[in-house]
Amino acid sequence: MAERRDPACWIDVSLTFRRCHNVYRRLDVALVKAVMAMQEDLDKEQRVMTFLNHDCTATKVKNDVLVAVLLCIFSVTAASQTTDAPTHPLTLADIVGLLRGSVNTRRVRTLIQEQGVSFVIDSQIEKQIRAAGGDDSLLLAIKEISRKQGPGTNQQAPKLKTGTNAEQIASLVVGASDDCTVSVNGTSFDIKAGETKKVAAEVGENLVEAVSKKGEAASWHKVVQVSSSEQKAVFIEFQMLADNTTTTMRTEAATGTIKVNPKDGQIYVWIAPGSFQMGCSPGDNECSDNEKPSHAVTISRGFWIAQTLVPQAAYTRVRGNNPSQSQGERLPVDRVKWDDASSYCAAVGLRLPSEAEWEYAARAGSGASRYGDLDAIAWYSRNSGYKTHDVGLKQENAWKLYDPLGNVWEWTNDWYDAIYYSQSPSQDPRGPKSGEYRVVRGGSFEYDARGVRVSYRSAYIPSSAFRDVGFRCAGEVP
Repeated sequence: MAERRDPACWIDVSLTFRRCHNVYRRLDVALVKAVMAMQEDLDKEQRVMTFLNHDCTATKVKNDVLVAVLLCIFSVTAASQTTDAPTHPLTLADIVGLLRGSVNTRRVRTLIQEQGVSFVIDSQIEKQIRAAGGDDSLLLAIKEISRKQGPGTNQQAPKLKTGTNAEQIASLVVGASDDCTVSVNGTSFDIKAGETKKVAAEVGENLVEAVSKKGEAASWHKVVQVSSSEQKAVFIEFQMLADNTTTTMRTEAATGTIKVNPKDGQIYVWIAPGSFQMGCSPGDNECSDNEKPSHAVTISRGFWIAQTLVPQAAYTRVRGNNPSQSQGERLPVDRVKWDDASSYCAAVGLRLPSEAEWEYAARAGSGASRYGDLDAIAWYSRNSGYKTHDVGLKQENAWKLYDPLGNVWEWTNDWYDAIYYSQSPSQDPRGPKSGEYRVVRGGSFEYDARGVRVSYRSAYIPSSAFRDVGFRCAGEVP
């Protein structure tokens, strides 16, 4: 069916049929109403295929008539969406207006990819877009184009603004105890000890990083919150050692702080130390024996963990190959063996998370079996179409991690033992010293709901490679 232009237009089928009434009159009305009634239960592709694959013999309606109706619908919808398209980077008002004007999300997504956007998305903007009818794929497209454009608006990286005549927008005044190289949201500049520089900032979170030029190459980082039109001072201070060299000033970051690892270009999230109840969640009647007993675990040292599963683009860049069965830059890498996952993490200065670290981060402070509504947070057998999906499309957990449940299983560093929980240490458990299988967590697009819970445990032979197994890294970001 190469002629099918845009299955998303099926949303407007009731209106469009009226404009195709000559064909509509040849259809069995009961069939049309039955298919239209399925809109709430099926995704767009399924609606079209249900219509095309319907048993036409029973209703005495031939396939060529159905195809004619669909082509008519697509033609009308496509024609109605070719007018008044913006030719400039889209503003939030443009996107909301298009969505509310019945332009389908696929067309809006195409415009965003062609024209760019003039804003940086945040939680409030995301709510407005969702309220207007935008979906996860549209929000991902906005995030992707923003990442390509860099911080700021109108496809330009933010300019450093210095001096007293700088425009009074959200800004940071940066000073330092040492000569150092500073990066604000990815834009770098040098600063001397005792000097200050005023730089443009984003409304919301701003990642400020610095590397000292004195003695040892000490590093410093902080996420700074800035409100609209606010000017905030940031002073970068490095601790002095006895030999007058510097070391990193280690103030404990807050859980949810983000940092980009330059070795793979991926975002990592800081997880502060803490305690949680590991294993079968209270009230969860689906637990297997290997999830019991539930037991208290303390993570005594904070760690960084990847915000998303490792996407294929990053894996290919670091490892020089892509073993995945399903190919796509933003799809999670799959068919990756444990040794290869571990080697990738080592290459970017990290490691695979322990099983305890993984569950601590996945729960994100929740004692429930899942951190939200399953369809909103995870790709699993019911909603995945039995295939992987781009990372970061589903709702994040409270600590800003995407897809800890569903999409693909995640290798952990631990060997598997079905009865390990009965003898696990209460602080920083690292699993058995040896074994035959490595633990995988999180479930996948092929599994039903029971397997997509934060306490669910499974394991695979490390040398195995499956189309629904991937990973994310953890540890100290270099």
